[in-house]
Amino acid sequence: ARSIDRFATQARPLMVDLRSAAPSLQALTARLPQFSSTGLPALRSLSSVAARARRVIPVASKTMGRLGSMAAALRDVAPDGSTFATALRDGGGFESMLETFYRLAAFTGLYDDTSHFGGIHINVAARCLGGDKNTDAVALQGCSHRYGAGDLPINGPDSPSNKPPTKKNIASLLEYLLG
Repeated sequence: ARSIDRFATQARPLMVDLRSAAPSLQALTARLPQFSSTGLPALRSLSSVAARARRVIPVASKTMGRLGSMAAALRDVAPDGSTFATALRDGGGFESMLETFYRLAAFTGLYDDTSHFGGIHINVAARCLGGDKNTDAVALQGCSHRYGAGDLPINGPDSPSNKPPTKKNIASLLEYLLG
């Protein structure tokens, strides 16, 4: 009984504080289930993200390490790069580069409403240069430039010229080109 009296005496300040906190504690216990049920979907998605992150983080760490070493190497070059980019911009370099790309596109464009001229495409069909001295290259199937019934165009999908050349064809091509 004596220990109960001692506990009651020592716990009195705690009980006074609990009485004053009781309305807030009651509101907390009433709202906590709603809060936890609202947060459950977020926690579930967080667990799936964490599972993915466990696989990605080691790879990302290696990449970040490489980027860090690259940034350290570029530290000395970056001021010159900034000066170069500024000079390129101020001197009209970007416009010249875009104009070059436009002109290349125009030169390689076929005749249409915009470019008004045809482009040229040159392709060497190594297989059609002849396999040996006894074979006429034009007579090889798929090496004819005629477009008639039964002829395979030189650039057709089934043409032998679209298959990788053999060592014999390459040797024949080099002999033809180098004399």
